[in-house]
Amino acid sequence: MLKIVIADPGLREYGGHHPAMINAIANTLAVIEGDINLEIYCNNACSDDFIFSSRSKQVSIQKHFTTDFYQYFYQNPSLATLNTYINQLAKEYLSVFEKLTINEEKDKNSRTLFLYHTLNGEHATALGAAIAIYNKRYSLPLHHCVFLMFNPIQYDEKGKLKNRNFLNFKLGFSLLAKQKRVQCHASEEELQHIYQNLFTRTSKQRENINTNDQISHVIKKIAIHPCGLLSQHSNNIQKVKMIILFTGDAKVNKGFTTLPNIVDQVTKNITETDVEFIVQYTITNNSETLKGVDEHLKMQAKMDDRIKLVTRFWSHAELHENFAKANSIVFNYDSTVYQTQSSGVLWLAAFYNLNMFFLTSNWLMREAEKLDCQFILCNLSSLSKEIGKYLMQKNISFDKVLDNNYRQLLFQDIGRWLLKKGFS
Repeated sequence: MLKIVIADPGLREYGGHHPAMINAIANTLAVIEGDINLEIYCNNACSDDFIFSSRSKQVSIQKHFTTDFYQYFYQNPSLATLNTYINQLAKEYLSVFEKLTINEEKDKNSRTLFLYHTLNGEHATALGAAIAIYNKRYSLPLHHCVFLMFNPIQYDEKGKLKNRNFLNFKLGFSLLAKQKRVQCHASEEELQHIYQNLFTRTSKQRENINTNDQISHVIKKIAIHPCGLLSQHSNNIQKVKMIILFTGDAKVNKGFTTLPNIVDQVTKNITETDVEFIVQYTITNNSETLKGVDEHLKMQAKMDDRIKLVTRFWSHAELHENFAKANSIVFNYDSTVYQTQSSGVLWLAAFYNLNMFFLTSNWLMREAEKLDCQFILCNLSSLSKEIGKYLMQKNISFDKVLDNNYRQLLFQDIGRWLLKKGFS
């Protein structure tokens, strides 16, 4: 039996990437059948409802982290402030390792793999420091699997590289990757190349590294891990005339504030009565702008019963059922922010072969092309017409792509993948 320990200080709100990843892994056959036990350490602010609904015989969740995972995500604090933040998070990671060490010494037959699915530069620094301290203090070896999902390359409003952000990533992940028994896996192809370059040393630096040195593995090729949102999915659900206009956290950079205009356009110009327009979102802050959009959408839904408004977190089963049924999806993600940022929603849409409509050009469209998806770039005025073309097709689901190696790599079952990693 393999124990997967997920130390996730970002698991707070009942919505978004963090709970979705937990739900996906928990719903794999490897977990359901008892080959994997999940032990999750979340933030102290994590939703009690999520914890209660996620616990099972194979899944345990306990509150642990006090650090606000996204506190400085969109800020540039002073180095002193950032160092204080990193030191606190490192102590909290180390505390998890020490707890598990006591249990592991009691159970010599168990095998444990620590999984970290979401890290940026300062988080990687904290984790790397915690692992380094643990390895000096304790003899029991711990194995770590790190998903590289954030892009170190970001640009400011003037198009200039954010050098400090890149340096934070380089220092943090270089420290993390050189620790013993740490495996790093990129979330997608572009990140694979970027992190490969990030970890690659100059020729002069390599000459100073002994071939038996513990950090020599850093320059090896980084593999890609499964996208992590797919497990017990719905394959046999018939497609219907359902268009997903939005799903996920209500964020400006995902086009949430433009939703009322989009809803108005498509409902006015698409007159078929058997069409459903799905708008699902969760609001996780007190933004007056987001609340205003929420009120506007609720008013629109009252006026047109084809608009299906879901203002709560979709369960894992609901998420997959709706994507399996849907015909199309609309993306209006910010071109600047998502030029170098990935999206799990895109991978879900690709897996279920949804027709995709992009109102902006960014990473999502590049990834859709790599995955042989059926998509079109259009503007708001032509969106309804383009959606209508697909709704009128007799076969409203395009043929599944069977010979795309990249799809097969991303869409493999993460439970079986983790089992192999845990026992390799």
